[in-house]
Amino acid sequence: MTSPDVPDRAARIERRWTVARHALDAVDDAVLILDTDGRVAIANPAAEHLLGRSGGALLGQSLGSLLSLRDGGGEPIDLEASVDRCAALELAHDTSLRRPDGELRQVHGLLSTVESDPPDPKASRCSAVLVLRETGAQQRLNQTLQRATRFDSLTGLLNRDAFDAHLQSALFGEPRRSTARGDADEGGADSVPGWTLGQINLRQFEAFLETSGHAAGDMLLQWVASLVRETVAGDDVVARVGRASLGVLLQGDVGAARQVIGAIHEALGTFRFVWAGEGHRVDLSVGLVAVDPQVGGIEEHLDAAEKAAGLAGRSDRSQVEVYHPDDDEIREHRGEMSWVMRVRQAVDAGAFNLVWQRILPLGADVGSQGVRSSESGSPLLFEVLLRLADRGDGRPPGGPAEFLPVAERYGLMPAIDRWVISNALREMARLEPDDAARLELVTVNLSGASLADPRLIDFVERELETSGVDPSRVAFEITETAAISNLRRAAETMEALRRHGVRWALDDFGSGMSSFGYLRELPVDLVKIDGSIVLELLRSPLSRAVVESIHRIARVLGARTVAEHVEDVAMIDELRRLGIDFAQGYWIGRPCPIGELPAVAVLEAS
Repeated sequence: MTSPDVPDRAARIERRWTVARHALDAVDDAVLILDTDGRVAIANPAAEHLLGRSGGALLGQSLGSLLSLRDGGGEPIDLEASVDRCAALELAHDTSLRRPDGELRQVHGLLSTVESDPPDPKASRCSAVLVLRETGAQQRLNQTLQRATRFDSLTGLLNRDAFDAHLQSALFGEPRRSTARGDADEGGADSVPGWTLGQINLRQFEAFLETSGHAAGDMLLQWVASLVRETVAGDDVVARVGRASLGVLLQGDVGAARQVIGAIHEALGTFRFVWAGEGHRVDLSVGLVAVDPQVGGIEEHLDAAEKAAGLAGRSDRSQVEVYHPDDDEIREHRGEMSWVMRVRQAVDAGAFNLVWQRILPLGADVGSQGVRSSESGSPLLFEVLLRLADRGDGRPPGGPAEFLPVAERYGLMPAIDRWVISNALREMARLEPDDAARLELVTVNLSGASLADPRLIDFVERELETSGVDPSRVAFEITETAAISNLRRAAETMEALRRHGVRWALDDFGSGMSSFGYLRELPVDLVKIDGSIVLELLRSPLSRAVVESIHRIARVLGARTVAEHVEDVAMIDELRRLGIDFAQGYWIGRPCPIGELPAVAVLEAS
């Protein structure tokens, strides 16, 4: 009968062996372990590097077939004779080793032999351990190069190439056994059903770089890498596989992998990353895929994990998604990721176009065909809008409703906002003197990520100074959501830029009727009434009452109002009766390239 402590003893042995194997992988010395037949049973990565052969080529080989060693006098050194005699042998510092490619390396080391206790009558010789170390500057250089080929220099984790090798082994090698997490299945006391691949993405990493800088980004990556490495089991593999992505190879099925990711999320919830005295919450998007040859090879598995992680990234908080090839959401995400790539390319190349849309003062003379020619001397107000440039491939460039949500989700908006600000100011500075004299205000949309960026103030100040544009002719538009997500920071940024003369507009106001409670906290100059309310103005008494209430409250706060999505002159008449200051919509004027002023000609009465 088996003793009840046998499984525990086996587990302890397994854990010790796991630690020993990781230690062998980490040391810089070349280590070869021989079995009692004198054949290589284990070779660490340093031995592969020193001998110029892969681990597969070393296993099962005799020392005589692998090593050609000579002492300082040029005499050959017979290691196998020492193994036969179960005798230890120290190699002097001037020992030379010839690699298979003919290159000579200077080494020293030690051969240690271990006779079994009790002696094994079937063994032809002792088992042995050979440790070799290169000497001098060449040794240090080779060790540095060896480490660079396997480890990420920033996080200390394995790099993508080394991770691929582990994934290859998990995909096509024999399943290993582990009790590191104590999650044995019913098939056996210690059996773990295969492997699960995971990709861990740091959410909003690009936005964090924009707000805190690259030094903070590097520290954040190191912090997360350390936390993940400490949370996973000893036999699991962690690597850096992308700019802000970690790869994990976890023993067990997807259910067991979810437990590990849950532990990582729990650790993130316990700690906060602190930079410049401010704590930051770190959210992760994690994609999991069961390692299975039916999924495909290495690239197919990595692609599947990336798709699942991207799908998880569509949530507001940390999330885990499992890859299922037939999921409608996965197919939808593939299309979304094509937009991500396209927008990133556009950000890098500045491949955007700016247009602007007329905002009409309701004091202008408006007839059934639009603005009359008497309006030609009235003030000019515009909202700047962003478009993707036409790629010249016959496909439509895509509207902002398609690519801006993707840009927000993947942290690209701060870079886009800066491009828009710089180019809008540059175009304003190029206006003809007569047009510039009539230009009262240009509004530029600003994302929540940029509003929370403490460096935005300095950036805008520099761009205003460089362009020479009067700050009072610039207003930044922010949405309700952007404002209330961090009300204190939003108010501070708005006040700081307002002191320089910049004005502020609150966009889509009234879409969420919590607006009135916090409006007094924000120093806004314009309140843009949400178009969905304006469209119902003539049909719904409630919508009319809401528009009227927004206008009255804005007046108390010293702000002017803009009605969006205006469709006809009947709306204009009603908005005037309510006292609304400005109107905007396709009936007023369609967007045109920034700097052009066709609105008067288009809207004059025919």
